[in-house]
Amino acid sequence: MGYKVFSINQNGERSEIDAQSIIIELDEGKCLELDVNPHPNHHGALPISIPLDLNKPINANAHSIFNIKPAASNVIHLHVEKIASYK
Repeated sequence: MGYKVFSINQNGERSEIDAQSIIIELDEGKCLELDVNPHPNHHGALPISIPLDLNKPINANAHSIFNIKPAASNVIHLHVEKIASYK
């Protein structure tokens, strides 16, 4: 089961978004992908990746995934995983 995802407009109103992942384009061709429907092993964490080819899905390229998981009030756990490309 995925996480609930919302957009917030300029008036501060939240609207739920139906998404498997969210891509944030930081600059032309430079994006971050947030996996809001992570594998059950990653539940409670937010997997973040930088896809190599923006025209392919998140796991179709060899890349690293950063999993950020909140812990205590001032602690987060950061895990880095290398994902092999599928052929």
